[in-house]
Amino acid sequence: MTAATAGIEDVRRLNEQFEGAHPADAIRWAVENVTPGRLIVASSFGPTGMVNLHSLAEIAPEVPVAFVDTLYHFPETLEHAERVKAHYGLDVRVYRPAASREAFEEKYGEQLWKRDLELFHRLTRVEPMKRA
Repeated sequence: MTAATAGIEDVRRLNEQFEGAHPADAIRWAVENVTPGRLIVASSFGPTGMVNLHSLAEIAPEVPVAFVDTLYHFPETLEHAERVKAHYGLDVRVYRPAASREAFEEKYGEQLWKRDLELFHRLTRVEPMKRA
C-alpha cells in the first residue's frame, strides 16, 4: 500500500496502528511512505497541532504546513502562527477563501455564517483546504 492507493480499510488499519503512538511515529511513517512532494501537514496552530509541528520540525521541516486563514481569525491567532513559523523555520502555506475579508464580504455579504453556516464553512474552510 502507498498513500496514493490507500483505501478506507488501510486508513482504519493505520489509525489502529498509531492509536496511542507518539505523533513523531506517525510523521516518520508518512515521510517514509508518502510520495515526495505529496505530503502536507494541516494545522490551525492550536495546542494539539503545536505538538505535531514541533515533531515535524525535528523530523522533516521541509514538509509544507497548510494553514487555512478563514479571514475571521483573531489577530492573536495570526500573530501566533507567524511566531511559530519563524521559530521552527517551517514552510507554512496560507490558503484563504479570498484575497481579503473585504473582497469576501463584497461577494457573499457580511456575516454569511448567520444566513448560511454550511456555505460559510464550505467557502472559508473546505474549499481552501482542498487547494492545499
